[in-house]
Amino acid sequence: VQPSLDLNAPPASSQGDSRSVGVLLPLSGKFSVFGSRVLQAITQAFRSFDPSAEKFRLHIEDSGDTAESAIRGLNKLANQRNVSVVIGPL
Repeated sequence: VQPSLDLNAPPASSQGDSRSVGVLLPLSGKFSVFGSRVLQAITQAFRSFDPSAEKFRLHIEDSGDTAESAIRGLNKLANQRNVSVVIGPL
């Protein structure tokens, strides 16, 4: 079964929690070192802007090193985590 992205779904901004931010990075596979460094930078940036983590919540998903795993991660962020925006994939 091939993963697929539902491009006919309404925009996440109409459904998502405006404080939930999805992060889709390669945390496994051949780009995992890069993905881990980017995650550290994103986390540090959000902590400096929102030290108490009251304004935003980050939801992290692994995009791996294939298009299929990135689509699975994006679907999970949009459909299960109900994020309003996604940083990534990279």
